[in-house]
Parts: sequence; structure tokens; C-alpha cells
Amino acid sequence: MAVSQATAALTLHGSDFTSRDEQGKSIRLSPVGAATVTATPGHPATITLKGTFQAGAAQLTWLNAGKVIAIRDFDIELD
Repeated sequence: MAVSQATAALTLHGSDFTSRDEQGKSIRLSPVGAATVTATPGHPATITLKGTFQAGAAQLTWLNAGKVIAIRDFDIELD
């Protein structure tokens, strides 16, 4: 996930993200590289997470202080 912040610093921790498959099963996410990144005005930051997914629908949830900030739904196709 790439972030940029125009007005203040924004720190992302790998532990801020959770993922579930279409049946509600948790998908373990692990950071690739830095587990924490900070975007500051004019300096975007990217945090990379990996998980093992099966074909089907899944979602990625971003939480901050225990509150949902965003949910991204996506489909995994294995052709």
C-alpha cells in the first residue's frame, strides 16, 4: 500500500492491516521489508505485505487505533 499525506505525518504499521477470505477465515499478513513506514508532506511511503490466498474473494482492512479506516475487496483468479 502506498500512501501520501499532504498535511501531517502518517505512520503505517503492518499490524494495522488484516485480511479475510470470502468465508471469513483470517489470512496472515507479513511485512516484506520495513514493518513500519511514515509518509510526510511531500514524501510518500509504501508498506508491502504478503499473505497466502486461495482463489475467490478476499478483503484487506486497514485499522487505526482499533477503528476501520478502509476496506478493500478483491477477487483472486488462478488461471
